Amino acid sequence: DLFDKNLKQKLQKLDNCIEDQSKFSQVVVDLIDNLEFNDPESKENQEKQETKQENSSQSKNENEENNLNKNEENQSSDADLSMSEDSFEALNENEESKDTKIEGNPSLVEYNQKKIFKDKYIMDATKVAEIWMNNINSSKYAIAYNQYSDQVKENSDSIYWSKAITQLMDEFGEIVSREIISSEFKSNIENLGDGFYVFIEYKSVYKKINECSEYLLLGQDDNIKWKILRYDFSYISEDQDLDEKSSN
Repeated sequence: DLFDKNLKQKLQKLDNCIEDQSKFSQVVVDLIDNLEFNDPESKENQEKQETKQENSSQSKNENEENNLNKNEENQSSDADLSMSEDSFEALNENEESKDTKIEGNPSLVEYNQKKIFKDKYIMDATKVAEIWMNNINSSKYAIAYNQYSDQVKENSDSIYWSKAITQLMDEFGEIVSREIISSEFKSNIENLGDGFYVFIEYKSVYKKINECSEYLLLGQDDNIKWKILRYDFSYISEDQDLDEKSSN
């Protein structure tokens, strides 16, 4: 190759200058200066440096790509969050709009207020009724009688009533189950006039009576306490298909 050709020429020139020591020395110096040696370590270091630069460039590109992806994810999250906040605000606006419509309609406001009071009356009266029913089912007749309104007690005899209810409970047997079928608030009852009344219907099962309907009418007295006004029942006897009805 070119390097070998130049080297041969230099060596030939060197042979021609052997006799002249000065020229010989100068040719040797020129020959050495012009020689190019491949240093393996230098080449390896150069390759390492190039590889390092390539890796650094690749890592930089990957970091830039990761940062770009993260920015896109953050933008997507921000968009989702914004959508959620918008939806939440829209929901609140709808609820506020509903409330505004109700508040702006006197009829609806009055209806809601009445319903709240009626539900409260029914709930309180139902608690008193449950206590009264438990008293007659557990033979606590004197306590049950005292739960009647003053008007009922003035027009009835406690001894007669106790005997009548005792006979009835003996006929029914022990209570098996009882559930409320309906409950209703009334502001007027015939023969009783205006007031606060709650009518409750029960479906009951006794040990001796398979099907029995029981009815309670309660009213609020002057002390705003719920009292028993009337107890009725009906059932189908096992001995006959006629409805047995009575009241106490």
